[in-house]
Amino acid sequence: IQSDCSLGTGKRRLFKTRRKSLTILIQKSNFDVQIQDLGRQGLMHLGICQGGAMDEVAFRWNNRLLNNSENAAQLEILLGNLEILILDETLISTSGADAGCTINGKKVAHWSTHQVFNGDLIQFKTAEFGLRTYFAVKGGLQTDLHFNSRSTTERLKIGGINGKKSLLVVNCLAVNI
Repeated sequence: IQSDCSLGTGKRRLFKTRRKSLTILIQKSNFDVQIQDLGRQGLMHLGICQGGAMDEVAFRWNNRLLNNSENAAQLEILLGNLEILILDETLISTSGADAGCTINGKKVAHWSTHQVFNGDLIQFKTAEFGLRTYFAVKGGLQTDLHFNSRSTTERLKIGGINGKKSLLVVNCLAVNI
């Protein structure tokens, strides 16, 4: 099964998955947004730090709320200010710093799941307390594995999409559901 989306540059990026796939489109990002999981375990002897989610409690709760595997990749959003366009029906959850998440302009509860549909716009404002908000999708984000992890580690320039540390406007992410 293939999922694609226009990157605004005339190029298309294809994501192949074994299961049904959907895509989310990051439309606006003012601060640092990274893909994180629980990190790379047992590689310090090779000089590769663990990395992973900074707020493990919030990260793990998101995955529990969606019945995802405990290591399913999520977006780690520094300080909020993010817009995500949903391109297929799925469940989402948010946790960590409360950045006033809205779906189509309607405020939704934090630390809970929400049904979203094709064309829904998810917006995060600036977090008033805390630094990192976590955004999870049923099935987790599907990006390339680097040393058995999807986590972005800026210092080592691994993870993320195409080796880039942060996700910018018009990034498309595949999600397994």
